[in-house]
Amino acid sequence: MTAGVPDAAKASLLAAIASSRPHPALIIVPRLSQAQALVEELEAWADPRVDVRLFPQRDSLFYEYITPPADIVHERLSVLSELQSGRPRLVIVSSIRAAAQPTIEPAALLESKLTVRRGDLVKLDQFLRRLDSLGYQIEALVDRPGVVSRRGGIIDVFPVQLDEPIRIELFGDEVESLRRFDTATQRSLGEVDSFEVTTARELGHSERVARDLAKALDFESTEATAEERWRNDLATLQSGDWFPQEACYTSFLARGNILDFVPREALLVLDEASEIERRLDDLEEQAVQAREESEERGEIPRGLPLPLTPWSALISLASGHHRQLHFSRWTTGEEGGGFIRGPFTAAPIYGGSLRTMIDGAEKMAAEKRRVIVVSQQAQRIAELFREEGRDVEAVAGVRQLPAPARTSVVQGSLGQGWILNDDAGSAVLITDAEIFGFRKQRRALPRRRSSALADAVLPELRAGDFVVHIDHGIARFGGTVRRRLDNRETEYLELYFADGDKLYVPVDQADRVGRYVGPGDFTPVLTRLGTQDWQRAKERVRRVVADLAQELLELYASRELAQGYAFVNDNPWLMELEASFPYVETPDQLAAINAVKEDMERVRPMDRLVCGDVGYGKTEVAIRAAFQAVLNGKQVAVLVPTTVLAQQHFNTFSERLAGF
Repeated sequence: MTAGVPDAAKASLLAAIASSRPHPALIIVPRLSQAQALVEELEAWADPRVDVRLFPQRDSLFYEYITPPADIVHERLSVLSELQSGRPRLVIVSSIRAAAQPTIEPAALLESKLTVRRGDLVKLDQFLRRLDSLGYQIEALVDRPGVVSRRGGIIDVFPVQLDEPIRIELFGDEVESLRRFDTATQRSLGEVDSFEVTTARELGHSERVARDLAKALDFESTEATAEERWRNDLATLQSGDWFPQEACYTSFLARGNILDFVPREALLVLDEASEIERRLDDLEEQAVQAREESEERGEIPRGLPLPLTPWSALISLASGHHRQLHFSRWTTGEEGGGFIRGPFTAAPIYGGSLRTMIDGAEKMAAEKRRVIVVSQQAQRIAELFREEGRDVEAVAGVRQLPAPARTSVVQGSLGQGWILNDDAGSAVLITDAEIFGFRKQRRALPRRRSSALADAVLPELRAGDFVVHIDHGIARFGGTVRRRLDNRETEYLELYFADGDKLYVPVDQADRVGRYVGPGDFTPVLTRLGTQDWQRAKERVRRVVADLAQELLELYASRELAQGYAFVNDNPWLMELEASFPYVETPDQLAAINAVKEDMERVRPMDRLVCGDVGYGKTEVAIRAAFQAVLNGKQVAVLVPTTVLAQQHFNTFSERLAGF
């Protein structure tokens, strides 16, 4: 047991342990937000060979008839499968709610695993029935884990524990090839010799448990519709059949726990065990209250068990693990010989005063301390150190403590800093939380649209749409058809060209076909097969492109000779504005910001277009560019197409620049 250890110090300590020993580790924390933050920090500190995974929790309300999101269930099963496989250097972080939620038993998960090898004999119908019994949904297109599709002798399956789906090509009953492929483009990513399919269900053998539960339930005060649903579902579960809504019953019927999957030689970490226990007690109280209210409304029968494993049972499971590490803020003096008081103290707070931070770091380095500064503004902070005569460069990471009296500046984000004092010397970690008073948040970005390649095989491409085949020209999409060739049935895209000609494109060559994109309602002319029409059209385009390129060369040559204004970029206010941005910049956003800065600092007139979907951070790029111009004594005009957008930008600029 250790006491008085800041969260960031826990992360670095746990990362060091994980990097130095091959056995897996399970870390349990009180809340989901703490688990997510710890995962980020472990990824920042740990050796690249260490795989850090979050064990997610089913967030549906207690006793609500709501199926949990499939991706959450699949991620839980993926983590359990990794633990069961004995994968080395694996670190699992879980909230107590996730750890206390019942799940599949180890024996049932192991029995469900299905291995497919090249050269195996596979009975197609039996194989598909087996996948269906494992909870895989049979659909037309595989685009997410837990889905399988069939097109003639081709089976696509996306195992829940893999990052990419697998395409199985059969020759008769023999597995001829196994290929990983991309869900967006359907293009092959390489062959594999074998792969494993893990169940997509958290319920294993639940027939007996469902039968015992049905006998124990009291439907006397249950509303008629709810009673009928419960009786029908329990009857289905007793028969062993799978149905999508069975996940609603996992908490009542599953008998496994994540601790069942953790090997005895693994490390079990409890972060604030007393707080974990209080959190689980609160969850149990919420569950009891929800059960009573649902029973009174007649929504559920009486006699349902609690949907969480109690603390006493978890402690009993944990007692079988010899290697345990507990973190605690407070001590009672009765911990015994295994108690260690952590040599950590809190790092100083600078509240946005960068000069004070630089002076403080200089003073600590002069005291022979090792200083590590981790910030999203690493380049700017390193510049400030150099202005004070210190030989400091921003780096992407550190694998060992710097020498005494040295300062390292690292690009990154951590939750908080600390000061470590031990026999080996003193080390100081300073983060954005101490420098600026807050930690930047990661912002969920809108889902990117699929590429044009994906449009050729995705459902939004309808029969009758115009498409372009890269080798044959413009056609009209007729849909998909199955055709048999050399005793093999394969699915094709049917394309109609001019004069009634048809072309069948195998689905594995769908990347050769893209949606036709033209101006307005313009209707293109279909290409004639067997002629040079398409080649001549492409040649005309090449000539036009060459002429346009020549014009652009002349234009940019004249621009290179023109003189503009070179903006200066040495004002600390600009760095403070950048640091006040409350989100972690995306790599694309940082690239755009740096490119705009470089353009503004040149004498050559600036000519740059920044493109991006709504919500990807273009406005922040504009704010920083405008602020740099104002700091150089220039005026800035922001032109937008609508009054509403002008008001939005006015509010955003006013809020971001209020402190300046």
